[in-house]
Amino acid sequence: MRSIIIRATALATLTLASCGIPPRTPVLPPFGGFYNDTTSPVDTTFESTSIGPKEGRSVAINILSLVSFGDASVGTAARMGGIDTVDQIDCRIFNVLGIYQRYETIVTGR
Repeated sequence: MRSIIIRATALATLTLASCGIPPRTPVLPPFGGFYNDTTSPVDTTFESTSIGPKEGRSVAINILSLVSFGDASVGTAARMGGIDTVDQIDCRIFNVLGIYQRYETIVTGR
């Protein structure tokens, strides 16, 4: 019985360990460990950045830090928006207790 409790505790610790880890972006937005829904820029070349008329999005999802799926790449976001030239890249991070996490890449351009 004690072995089962130790294994369950270890699994719970590993599963929930990523709840409070803030996202890694050049501009760090405020991050909530219990609930988070923030958008921040991925690129830092603000001097020459314009916002294009088209927008594309791509998404990757993580459940319980055990299963991840999706394609949050810039290329997929550009294809989804019909964008040939990327002007701006942002990311949106949504997290609820580390149980459900969504990373969304937002691309604007022409």
